[in-house]
Amino acid sequence: MKRRHGDSARQRRDALVRATIEVAAEKGIAGVTHRAVTERAGLPLATVGYFFDSITDLAAEAMRTGVAEDVARLRTLADELAATESGTDAMAEAFAAALMSP
Repeated sequence: MKRRHGDSARQRRDALVRATIEVAAEKGIAGVTHRAVTERAGLPLATVGYFFDSITDLAAEAMRTGVAEDVARLRTLADELAATESGTDAMAEAFAAALMSP
């Protein structure tokens, strides 16, 4: 179910998504729990239930958000490399470094 939210609610929702990405990066998807995410976000435990039907839905949203951010970052890098006419080796090194960074 889609809900409409004001700015402060969107900020809390975004904080949950960001915290979920961080927890998953540190502990793996099994570490994504209501408690771990809300503690990281600095929000009350019940906040997840206000915005998401389940912790699984929150995890899925976090994955979509993280992947979209990675794609945007890699597209920007590709555009920058194309503009500098970098060689194949330099491009491969730049992409490898970007993929290895958190």
